[in-house]
Amino acid sequence: MLKKTYRFNKSEILFFSAWILFLLSLLIGATTLQGIKYLVVLAKGLRYLAYLICCVEICRTKIKKNKTFILIFIFLIFIISCISSTNKTLLLYLLVLFASINIDKRKIMRLTTRIQGFFLAIVVLLSQIGIMEDHLFGKNSDRIRHGLGFSWTTTGPILYFYFMLGYIYLRKEKFGVGEVIFLEAINILFYKLTDTRMAFMLSTLFLIFFSIQNLNRRRWRKLSKLKGIYLLIPTALCILAFVSAIYFNQNQHTFAAVNKLLSNRLMLGHQAIKSYGFTFFGQPIKWMGYSIKHPMLADSQYNYVDSSYLQLALNYGMLLIAVVVAMYTYGIYKAIRQQDYYLVFIYLFVLAFALTEPRLMNFAFNPFPLMIFSGKSIKKWKRVPNFRQEESGQQGNQPLLDGEMNA
Repeated sequence: MLKKTYRFNKSEILFFSAWILFLLSLLIGATTLQGIKYLVVLAKGLRYLAYLICCVEICRTKIKKNKTFILIFIFLIFIISCISSTNKTLLLYLLVLFASINIDKRKIMRLTTRIQGFFLAIVVLLSQIGIMEDHLFGKNSDRIRHGLGFSWTTTGPILYFYFMLGYIYLRKEKFGVGEVIFLEAINILFYKLTDTRMAFMLSTLFLIFFSIQNLNRRRWRKLSKLKGIYLLIPTALCILAFVSAIYFNQNQHTFAAVNKLLSNRLMLGHQAIKSYGFTFFGQPIKWMGYSIKHPMLADSQYNYVDSSYLQLALNYGMLLIAVVVAMYTYGIYKAIRQQDYYLVFIYLFVLAFALTEPRLMNFAFNPFPLMIFSGKSIKKWKRVPNFRQEESGQQGNQPLLDGEMNA
């Protein structure tokens, strides 16, 4: 009989120490607690401590020569784009990404999902019993939306979206109908309270999709034949985001209908392109959107673009968005080679969500970019005595390493 054990080496201890600090500092900053100055300062200090630990881990990490040049190229692109945009956020995030190299991907996802789920539950609970503020947005309209303890009404459902994807990744073929019903019930509750349409619809879609796959004994057999198409989807979605915003026309019926469904996101993207234009390396842009600090903004002030593709391209430049799309394409390619079609389709749902959501590279919400560079998922096994075999004098089979098959 075999028993699973998970041991942490020195590199994993360093990385996970930084990862916990990084996650908590960013998640706290997304709540109504961001109004408490000393807590904001503390969270920022913890986040920079995490970056420092990541630098130490990067220096200790052994990287293959053929990957070193690629990582250096990515790092240089991020440096140039962050200097040009006067925004260092993505460069600091890149330190976390590089520190995850050679770290067990399942361990990363297991810890992340637990922290996200626990944090989301605590914040929503505290907002409902009055300890944290449950801000009501749109009080003067017919669309009243709860903040549920977060700085904007969509933040909670979006965090729940990524939590569910992480949960499915960990459960895989064990993901059952009962879990689907439970998760969808919470998804409906979030929708009723926040009226966050895109997160609700896409969450419902992937819950149905993965449950259907698990009911099929030959899961992924037919879908695996389309693997060439999956590699084209990141580029196709990026082009779709650009084309739909560039050629948006309010007087055209289809554009107007889609724009209304997406809460004016097409129009805002079109206006942003007209105002700023695309650059090669990026440009400084101060995004102004709704939050608990700015529950109402004049039309002339509001310029926030929700599409990750447009926001990254406008702010950080066309070269950086090309690198990000290439990274996700490589992640899909790597997952296909490992026959991990759960991860392949999780990437595809994340990329589809990025059409109307700005957290394609925000690791506190979306940890899946770390899966692109993280190491193999290897479960270490130790033998537990099988008393029936010992009594009969039979020897059990030798324990095997479960590596890429469940990566």
